[in-house]
Amino acid sequence: MYTIGQSSKICKVTVKNISIISGIRIYILESLFGGGIKMSREIKVRLGWLKFMYVYTIVIAGGVGLGMIFVPDVIRFVFSMPNQDPIILGMTGSLILSFAILSIFGLRDPLKFIPILMLQLSYKTIWLIVVILPLLVSGRLPMYTISIIIIFVTYVIGDLIAIPFSHIFTKRSEV
Repeated sequence: MYTIGQSSKICKVTVKNISIISGIRIYILESLFGGGIKMSREIKVRLGWLKFMYVYTIVIAGGVGLGMIFVPDVIRFVFSMPNQDPIILGMTGSLILSFAILSIFGLRDPLKFIPILMLQLSYKTIWLIVVILPLLVSGRLPMYTISIIIIFVTYVIGDLIAIPFSHIFTKRSEV
């Protein structure tokens, strides 16, 4: 069972019945010793950072997503993007807008909607490593991607700070 008590900027979650081995939370010791071992550990959750990342997503992703759907020419101009297939641009805008809409729910219950930030972190990191890095190394990086790269890097850094990985990967006992 875990409880949440708020302090000024950090929420402390106390989780009981946890065994920590090599950074991964597992129940090996408890199962080996018949549940006789009880361990507790504090997990820090930065609620302020979580909420900031949800607001950041609402503002940036919401604005860009709406723009890609309703005024794609403005988005192309702002980001100096070449003309693209309107179906792909609209689909991308819809996906980005959905992150913003779901982030609104994240403001109400930050811990429950962490998967939104995880998905955002993973796809942006993959795009930066698998798409942008090879283009950069080969010298074929289009200039219009610089602003997008900067925005994506701010998301990756913010998500890495905000996401409480220890909370996510902690196995909780059933009550």
